[in-house]
Amino acid sequence: MSAELGGIEKSLVTFLQYLVSLPATEVTLMLWKKRGELLPSIPNEVKVVDAPTPGNLKTVMKKTSLKHLLLYMKLKYYTHKNRPWNAFPKQEGKYDIAIAYSQDGYSPYYIMDKVVATRKFMWYHHGTYLHTGTLKDIDALYYPKFTSVIPVSESIKETLIKEFPTTDIKYTVIPNLLNVDEIIAKSKQSCQDFEISGCLKLVTVGRLSQEKGQLRALDVAKELKEQGVTFLWLFVGGGSDKEACIQKVNDLGLTGCVRFVGVKSNPYPYISHADIYVAPSYVEADPVTIQEAIILNKPIVASNIPAIVKAMEVANYQGTVNFDDAHNVANHIMIVKNQNYASNHCYKLSSRNTLVVELIKDNILL
Repeated sequence: MSAELGGIEKSLVTFLQYLVSLPATEVTLMLWKKRGELLPSIPNEVKVVDAPTPGNLKTVMKKTSLKHLLLYMKLKYYTHKNRPWNAFPKQEGKYDIAIAYSQDGYSPYYIMDKVVATRKFMWYHHGTYLHTGTLKDIDALYYPKFTSVIPVSESIKETLIKEFPTTDIKYTVIPNLLNVDEIIAKSKQSCQDFEISGCLKLVTVGRLSQEKGQLRALDVAKELKEQGVTFLWLFVGGGSDKEACIQKVNDLGLTGCVRFVGVKSNPYPYISHADIYVAPSYVEADPVTIQEAIILNKPIVASNIPAIVKAMEVANYQGTVNFDDAHNVANHIMIVKNQNYASNHCYKLSSRNTLVVELIKDNILL
């Protein structure tokens, strides 16, 4: 884990806020990368420690430490064997609970092999399962060892069951906690990028990556422009697809109506000041930005993937559509623009939080 801005990281911060509110609870957070926009949001009561990684070769050579050089060489050796976490020393101390808050990277295996704890859990946030071959074999070996694997939605639980058709893995679905009051408070800040009038304001928040679908959203932007719609579509976030997105904007002649504003530690004013929140994702598990848009009472147009459909149905929202048909999506955006689908859904999401807290108490904290 790192503290960089993302759905998993934001949900982690909210989870930490809940944990430190409990009496007689000590929380240690190990970050693989101790950097990012969300570092200041980590509660002061949390003890933050660095993961025992040596860094890259350039970093190691700067430190001129035999210890770091040996750890680097050990890491390279075990990485070649698909078990890089074996290069790291055991975590000192004993814990009641150890949590790998992401399925990605070394965290699940490090927790299992290098941390002493009475109970161990792994959160699963991704909307699909991507490992194959040796990596899938490793997951098949490690997942049954956890006290429970925690998918954040029923849809990803079903995906994992199909990938691992065994009764040896225990699953407990626990959706992400949402800090409703904080989201509403932070949304009240100004948003200079949207201080314009006379046009339709659209926003998409998320990592610029293939799975989040920003590239196909640009086809929708082209349709809107061809229909003569005056609009400004802001994309909040950074990622591997940034250059490809910028190139496509230039190729489609969208420079004046599409902007990439980068990573924002507080994206909520962008959602709040937009007319419509647009989510073109191919894959989601428990779609945090959809929940945030619902909290801020924004009309939504989103791809009709199972996790988003479920999230919007629970909140009595309409607006899911097949994003592979750009013309249809553009038409749907105009329909939503002219019909107010949003209302006050904060109470329902607060009720959801109450349920999530009970699930955490009953299944994790005991």
